[in-house]
Amino acid sequence: MPVARAARDYLLWLDGLVLHWPDRRGPIVPKTVVFESYAGRSYSCSPRAIYEYMVSNPEFSDWKFVWCLIHPSSAPAELVEDPQTRIVGYGTDEYFRVYGTAQYWITNAMLPATVRKRQGQKMLQCWHGTSLKRLRADVLGTNTAINGARDYRRKNRLDVPRFDAFTFQSEFGERTLSGAFELERLGKHVKHLRYGLPRNTRLFEYNEGEIQRIREILGIPVGKKVILYAPTWRDDSLDSANGYVFKEPVDYHQLAQGFGQDAVMLFRAHYMITERPDFDEFAGQIIDASNVADINDLYAVADVLITDYSSVFFDYAALKRPVVFFMKDLVNYRDHLRGFYMDLDDLPGPVVLEEAGLIQEVNSALSASKDVELPTGEFESWDSPDTTKQVVRAFIGG
Repeated sequence: MPVARAARDYLLWLDGLVLHWPDRRGPIVPKTVVFESYAGRSYSCSPRAIYEYMVSNPEFSDWKFVWCLIHPSSAPAELVEDPQTRIVGYGTDEYFRVYGTAQYWITNAMLPATVRKRQGQKMLQCWHGTSLKRLRADVLGTNTAINGARDYRRKNRLDVPRFDAFTFQSEFGERTLSGAFELERLGKHVKHLRYGLPRNTRLFEYNEGEIQRIREILGIPVGKKVILYAPTWRDDSLDSANGYVFKEPVDYHQLAQGFGQDAVMLFRAHYMITERPDFDEFAGQIIDASNVADINDLYAVADVLITDYSSVFFDYAALKRPVVFFMKDLVNYRDHLRGFYMDLDDLPGPVVLEEAGLIQEVNSALSASKDVELPTGEFESWDSPDTTKQVVRAFIGG
């Protein structure tokens, strides 16, 4: 199997080198930036924050921007109508031509192995969050992980040479992500941008009017408290027909009853989840908010966050609001799937294993209505109102 995987990776590399070589012979186009978020799944996250900063800044009025999307026809109006911006289909010939000639690349996930960088091009890796769960080369050797540590090390050898700069949210994030991607071991000089994650700049900008507008769009009645439930995906939840599904045995009836009529729960699926629970019977109590483009809008209206092993709590911490960790499958996840980078006692909120405890902790947090202490030490966030500006200046200059 390792030999087969190595052969596969080599063929992917060869495909990018040979099939797209004619597209790469053209000159690199200065002042051109190509953006990609979650492998073309959406217009979101730190690439979106950087794009919006640049496109609205007169310093970049003569620049050209390209967004790569799986479904270009569903691109938001602001992309379609902007004269400096064009949209290309993910994985198309045009996609490879863009990557072959754009001076700057900005992404928050991994690019295909077939995308090869040339001298004179620069790539910024805005990884999508600080991780509690182990990643890449740190993944424990299990039969259920999407890739084992050996597979990820092979991927790192393909991916990391393309990086020129990497954004980090905290000392903790810098330490763990540098190790997971083996930046030092692979001998690649990657500029560390210690300014926080550009996507979180938005968290410092919401006003009361915007929050009320978001509540109205989501259909949240006036006066009701908001609970955001944002779980991550599981390596062992792959359905051959539907992709990754969220199949955790959560008793939503118990939650709806326990949270009562004075609160609404927003459910936000991880971007890799293709099949989600059906909440039709919980109208007015549980809302599927998975299709909201910017998760910051959900953070802004949420009075408390429920998550499990997702990185979302590191971002939400900027709002100084309570977090509860709902880990029904803790033993399996910790011992067989991923494992963690930090002791659960260091989490900024209680860990519960069952619905009864979750209801108690959430209701307690909702009634307390006081600011939560921000993480300190190596967990202290570098996110600020100037994060995006600082990242752009450090990566591109100007």
